[in-house]
Amino acid sequence: MIMYIWILTVMLSYGSMVEMRTLENDTGVDTVQWTTESECQDYLYKNKVVIVKDLLEVFDDGNLTGFDFMCEGVWYD
Repeated sequence: MIMYIWILTVMLSYGSMVEMRTLENDTGVDTVQWTTESECQDYLYKNKVVIVKDLLEVFDDGNLTGFDFMCEGVWYD
């Protein structure tokens, strides 16, 4: 079955280097599914503190200089 899904993507900056990571399993929150970008953005708004805490624990080795989130729609089969 082919469907359109939304993925919460985190863009990490390490100085002049930018790295894209997909948040596949956050330890602070349960698995979630969204059918619209609005649902993804609402989830991000309500859970940003938990997501950021987990993000810093997992990906900050002392060189992380910034990060940003985006809800990305993709076709999945």
